[in-house]
Amino acid sequence: MNHMAQEGTWRKNLFNVDKKYRIIKDWSFFGSHFKTDDVVEFESCGYDRYDSEKLFRFKRVDSSRADLIWHLRDNEPDSLVNEYFYEVEE
Repeated sequence: MNHMAQEGTWRKNLFNVDKKYRIIKDWSFFGSHFKTDDVVEFESCGYDRYDSEKLFRFKRVDSSRADLIWHLRDNEPDSLVNEYFYEVEE
């Protein structure tokens, strides 16, 4: 992820920093394994110009395992986030 930049995309940030989100379904992306019902906390985002996608970094709330990355390509709608995450009320 060396080519992840902070700017360079038209897409707004779809998550709020330090908010918690529950995973809706199992899926994996480049070593990030998201499991249904796990709770993650949003940390940051960046843009991968090479692959034309926004990358969102999360950390697991109940574990010390590595950070998780979720991506959304420029040609995918913002609403796709609702198929994978929902915000957890604290």
